[in-house]
Amino acid sequence: MDLSIQFLSRMREFIKENKLIRRGDTILVGFSGGADSTALLHSLLSLRVDYHLTLLAAHVNYNLRGAESIADMDFTKNFCFQHNISLVIKDVKLAQKSDLENEARKIRFDFFASLINTYKVDKVALGHNKNDVTETMLLHLFRGAGITGMKGIVPLNNNMIRPLLCFKRDEIVAYLNSAGITNWRQDSSNAENLYTRNKLRNNFFPWLEVNINRNITETLYESSLIFKETDEYLKDIAIRTMKKALLQHVPKEVRLDLTRIAHKNPIILFYLFRYTVSILSGSETGFYHSHFKEICSILSAEGSKMVKLPGNVTVRKEYDQLTFSVDEKIEQQSDDLKSTLVIDTAKKYHIFSNKRILSKRINRSDLKRTFYEDDNVALFDADKVVFPVSVGYRIAGDRFVPKGMQGTKKLKDFFIDEKISKFERDRVLIFRDAEKIIWVAGLRTDNRVAIDDATQSILLLKMENIRIRSRKTVTRKKK
Repeated sequence: MDLSIQFLSRMREFIKENKLIRRGDTILVGFSGGADSTALLHSLLSLRVDYHLTLLAAHVNYNLRGAESIADMDFTKNFCFQHNISLVIKDVKLAQKSDLENEARKIRFDFFASLINTYKVDKVALGHNKNDVTETMLLHLFRGAGITGMKGIVPLNNNMIRPLLCFKRDEIVAYLNSAGITNWRQDSSNAENLYTRNKLRNNFFPWLEVNINRNITETLYESSLIFKETDEYLKDIAIRTMKKALLQHVPKEVRLDLTRIAHKNPIILFYLFRYTVSILSGSETGFYHSHFKEICSILSAEGSKMVKLPGNVTVRKEYDQLTFSVDEKIEQQSDDLKSTLVIDTAKKYHIFSNKRILSKRINRSDLKRTFYEDDNVALFDADKVVFPVSVGYRIAGDRFVPKGMQGTKKLKDFFIDEKISKFERDRVLIFRDAEKIIWVAGLRTDNRVAIDDATQSILLLKMENIRIRSRKTVTRKKK
């Protein structure tokens, strides 16, 4: 069988196995002009009719190698013109600096993202191969990556596909030669050992092939598949564990039941915590073993503890709960803690913090049973309240007489008994009259202002969360 036919047959099988392409897809191909991207674009051309593909090529000229960069760009233009492929070029002047690779990568992927939106692209195809997988594996290993890092480059990542991952670099070159393509571009900088990847490619892998294993690329690639399966298996267990332990999942916050995860294997906890953080941050990258250790350190600590992770993610341990949140101000600013609002009885509604407060007097005859069923509603004997009433936050040394008790109790001790974490205590609203606390909002009123059989006039206070309604655009029909 012809070499190019064998190549395309293997590629079809790899695409099918990994569900990389669907019939009718519009595919954007990252086209540098090198052997890999040239083979990728040419092979997709051969599959275009079978898959009913629409192909678009994208080239970035970083202008880092003078005339050589210009020649790369001209090659991509000529190749696409000869094969009737639309080509979009981004021309930038990238200065040499220490993080050049990362900067170039950012420019490239930002460019791809803009084209995806403009041309309604379904997939972005990149020309990575087996050698790239093994090089990435070792780079991750040397940098301390775990199982996820050791799977290297994967065939499908969101809308990024890599149809050539089943081929080694020499197989790709052989395909190009069999297809009569012999003038692809060679990046001269690949021969220089300026970057770690080049050192691995040019020095370390040849040494491994001679001294350790002549099939080292194939061996490591097979290992990467095992790591990939292991990573997916552990992630699946972690997701199922999280669902069982989930107490609350709202935007910007995930709350877990510690009793459901406390005795889980550490590797499952690592995947669980990383997945939970990714829900809030939108990415699994950036969560490392050091962050896992920080979270574990607060699990066994007494009382309420907190750690802060990158991406504005905060993890709080509060009694039997572990709360992951993002962009949440746990601690009030000192000015906020000192602020108070006097409730003007002539007004029905007041705004304080993120609450709307309803204040009104009602007669005993107007008292409804539903008032007693809402923790955010408090009823007081108006004749026992020493007006004015104000609302604020706790003050050091606060005491009150919880309803149902006779003696005073420290507010701090009350919070401890009610299992209110120290992170939440500063956010509990405290209502006072001119002499005393009358309501620890949402928790308990003071016994000294409780209604009884002799009560005639009742002060009702109610808290409501402020809801911000988005304005909807109304489309008017033309007459």
